[in-house]
Amino acid sequence: MTVKKLLPALTITLAVVVAYLNCLNNDFVWDDEFLIEKNTYLRSFEHLPKMLISNSTAGFGGVDNFYRPTQNIYYLFIFQAFGYSKTAFHAGNIILHLLNSLMLFVVLIRLFGSRPWAWATSLLWALHPTHVEAIGYISGTADPMGLLFFLLALWVLPLADFKRQWKSLFLAWILFVLSLLSKEAMIVAPPLIMLVLALKASQAKPWHWRTHWPSLPFWLTAGIYMVLRKTVLNFNNTYDFYKTTNVYTENILYRVYTYLATLPEYLKILFYPTNLHMERDFPVFTDGSSFAVILGGLIVVVSFGIAVGCYCKKGLKWPLFSWLWFFIAFVPMMGILVPVNSFILEHWLYLPSIGVFIVAGKLVEKLWKSHNQRARWVGLGLLLSSCLSLAILTHLRNRDWATPITFYQNILQYSKGTARVHNNLAMAFSEAKQFDQAITHYKKAIAVSDIYAQTHYNLARVYIQKQNYEKALTHLRRSLEINPNFHYAQSLLQQLQSFIQNQ
Repeated sequence: MTVKKLLPALTITLAVVVAYLNCLNNDFVWDDEFLIEKNTYLRSFEHLPKMLISNSTAGFGGVDNFYRPTQNIYYLFIFQAFGYSKTAFHAGNIILHLLNSLMLFVVLIRLFGSRPWAWATSLLWALHPTHVEAIGYISGTADPMGLLFFLLALWVLPLADFKRQWKSLFLAWILFVLSLLSKEAMIVAPPLIMLVLALKASQAKPWHWRTHWPSLPFWLTAGIYMVLRKTVLNFNNTYDFYKTTNVYTENILYRVYTYLATLPEYLKILFYPTNLHMERDFPVFTDGSSFAVILGGLIVVVSFGIAVGCYCKKGLKWPLFSWLWFFIAFVPMMGILVPVNSFILEHWLYLPSIGVFIVAGKLVEKLWKSHNQRARWVGLGLLLSSCLSLAILTHLRNRDWATPITFYQNILQYSKGTARVHNNLAMAFSEAKQFDQAITHYKKAIAVSDIYAQTHYNLARVYIQKQNYEKALTHLRRSLEINPNFHYAQSLLQQLQSFIQNQ
């Protein structure tokens, strides 16, 4: 293989490594505590069978809606090889993202037959800072892992002569199952596979049933999976992220409005990726005449009209393919069919954004293939400057995830913060022996929502460190009012009372 053919892969590899190198020493943050630090299943291969029938936080003793055994098994192997090495876990995510970037390059060549187009698309996608929430964050592994198995499935999926290539079809099916066991949102794989089959079909039969019968085993598997998740693998009401009903869960029209209102924000994140953060304050939209809802609707209608127009007038399949890829991939996160408990999360763009970057890559390719020498230099300059800007933003975004303190402070720059954010930031300050800051944020957590016994218990421990025993007693008692069976608070209260009596 010549250097010229290897150059795109080498540049993609170098770009990913440079952009994400500074996250290797970042701390465990957010859900890393449940999925890694306190996950007892990682301590022995004996727990591997349990991982196959348990929810994602079962090793911590938690019960959640997620079933991601391949993610937990992946963590098991890393832990057994490297222990609680933050560098090893971060390196694992970077490797997955690099493999995805290279596989995307290969798959796009297979789909569109253009190396410059595939290279530009893969490079821009690989460097975008919204992906830090899936890569720089260790617990985000489900996104790159699920996508990797799916891209491998598209790579081996037979696009013609299906009967003679049944082994490849079977391998693609196995890879789809692994993708689905990595992340629930990969339930969108069957319609995306249909989209690929339509793209590669003859112009006359893109939607003929003979074109799409190879997708049947994927649809059947998806159906069986959904039944299993509602029955034997229903850990915490799989399709219910809310413990109580509200206007969002009870009104599908409000869910449509809310999703449409998120679209302008998502486009802003993609085209102007600054001020990135988790735990966004985004309201439920109950009025279809709201500006954000109307703008979102216009984005859908106008972009779809352009894509269909290109297909009908010029016979171009790729604009419609890109449009459908983005919106199909986003179906699980729309919240329309199943109400979701977050409205905007950056890592939700990991799979759908490929559709947007296909368009960006095509623009670069058109400029590069232009007969005008100036246009070619403009195209190259546009690509290089975009890549440099995205790499810098990714590098800076990695810093936000460096420690629990930097992570939670980043969130609080843009929102008032939930009780969990303030509590976790207070815990981080407490571990750093910054007790005054810890007290401030424990109090803010209580002010936001005074329903957590753990918060009062944590605050009592800080007051003990500051030898303010009266306030410690007050918060321990409040902790037990909220949860009389909280044995940690019971034990500490007895110890503290005994200590005061003996003074």
